[in-house]
Amino acid sequence: MAAPEGAAPRGTVVVGMELFGVTAWVRGVCERLAAAGYAAVAPDFFGRTSPRADLPYDAAGRDEGFRLLAGLTADQVAADTAVALAQGASLGAGPGRAFAGFSVGGHLAFVAGTRLPLDLIVACYPGWLLDADASPFTAAPEPPLSPPAPPPSPPKAPASSAWSAPRTTSSRPPTGPASTPASPTPAFPAHWSPTPPPRTASSAPTARPPTAPRSLQRLVPHPHRPEHAAVLTRRRAQHGILVRCTGSNRPGPRKRRRTGTRPSHS
Repeated sequence: MAAPEGAAPRGTVVVGMELFGVTAWVRGVCERLAAAGYAAVAPDFFGRTSPRADLPYDAAGRDEGFRLLAGLTADQVAADTAVALAQGASLGAGPGRAFAGFSVGGHLAFVAGTRLPLDLIVACYPGWLLDADASPFTAAPEPPLSPPAPPPSPPKAPASSAWSAPRTTSSRPPTGPASTPASPTPAFPAHWSPTPPPRTASSAPTARPPTAPRSLQRLVPHPHRPEHAAVLTRRRAQHGILVRCTGSNRPGPRKRRRTGTRPSHS
């Protein structure tokens, strides 16, 4: 509590502490208000469970402040505020009554204003003030420093190990009196079949005439090749044809051999 020196206070200002309790910074605010001519009173709202709480400005102090705030009720806030106003009046302060709250103290100012006759309410950086679900007196406190973890995604259906052909539906309207359900489209071309179709009489290949092995095949003798002349002579002799060859080794009619001079016809 702080009051001006040498003069009666012009009014009483209740200073709502931050989440970390009545710290040195909160006491400095009270001194500045006293220098301006007001009686400043900072109630220890956590005094029922943790008297003179002065928490550090870190994550641990924040967690402890929320723990203490969870045990505070609106009736307790109104009662502590009424005591602070009475202390200011005992110092000879004027009729003016105000509540200036910082951070969580801004919420406390609104709670006190709904239950006590106050002339002025000041809420400095209260945060989540208009969110009824986040009120420290109705539900959960302010969200923690770290952002909430995203909700887990639903598990995916296990993939089937068995292969199945894709199914398609036809957009052609059904014809006839009754329509049958569309059959699945095969994954392979229509002409493909896993097993060959049975052969019929029309699809059987045409039988080829038997041929002799190449070792038994002989070339047809050529009459104008000397090496084939004996073969021709032998074959024709087998058929009763008598052939005599001249010195040219060519088969053909016998020619007269010229001997001596040509006979004279005279």
